[in-house]
Amino acid sequence: MQHEKKKNRQRLKTDNNGGAWCPKHMVSNALKEYLQVDLLSTHVITAIRTQGRFGKGQGQEYTEAYVVEYWRPGFTNWKRWKNTQGKEILPGNINTYSEVENALQPIVFASKMRIYPYGQYDRTVCLRAEIVGCTWDGKKKFLQFLFFFFFFFSFSFSFFTFSVFNFFMSCINCINAQIDMDFCL
Repeated sequence: MQHEKKKNRQRLKTDNNGGAWCPKHMVSNALKEYLQVDLLSTHVITAIRTQGRFGKGQGQEYTEAYVVEYWRPGFTNWKRWKNTQGKEILPGNINTYSEVENALQPIVFASKMRIYPYGQYDRTVCLRAEIVGCTWDGKKKFLQFLFFFFFFFSFSFSFFTFSVFNFFMSCINCINAQIDMDFCL
């Protein structure tokens, strides 16, 4: 594992010092190399954006896929993120310059995130990433955010129906149960 303290090299749309975080070793499906982001407090993570290494137009490395792990106070181990179908491998980039955004469904409550570049075969990769979300400031504000998100999304696409409302309410109940177990002391 490579741990790097240099800031901003791995941020999207930057080209500092080679323009990306690059693992010391080639990556494969063994998931040994990772980029760790410390958010310093618990956040609601809704998406991850990635880019490859641009390197002033000379970069050739990018991450075709990756796996995410997260941690927050109270956990004894890192948790592997999986989507609602149980899949954990997220699609990455197809070149060094385009951004790819993967929405995390389900969302994640985390204070630290790890991005593990993944490859079916050994390959050299580089990565720039952004974590998308907001600071966790309590259940009430988060539920207001969730309601706004569902309400806006539904009306903007003109399909707010009774089934969408029922889905929203079941999400509220599920999130309330998870939050009460994990966050309310």
